[in-house]
Amino acid sequence: MARQLDPTKRKLTDIHCKSAKPLRDENGSTKPIKLSDGYGLNLEVRRDGKFWFYAFRLNGKQLKLNLGGCPTVKLSDAREMHQTA
Repeated sequence: MARQLDPTKRKLTDIHCKSAKPLRDENGSTKPIKLSDGYGLNLEVRRDGKFWFYAFRLNGKQLKLNLGGCPTVKLSDAREMHQTA
């Protein structure tokens, strides 16, 4: 039986996802940022785009499962894919 995830502990909204931009340092170069939605679901914002990842451990190794790009995969779709994974 799959565990039930508490929807009240989710942190991101559609507005957060759309308005997220990578950080700029004093030299003008960009640094990627990672926004967490909880339970291992992350939105990675880089210069080349926004990508959904599911971070988890398997046999003691840290792994990341790519769930797709942000404009094509909405927050609700990413949460659904995360739940099935």
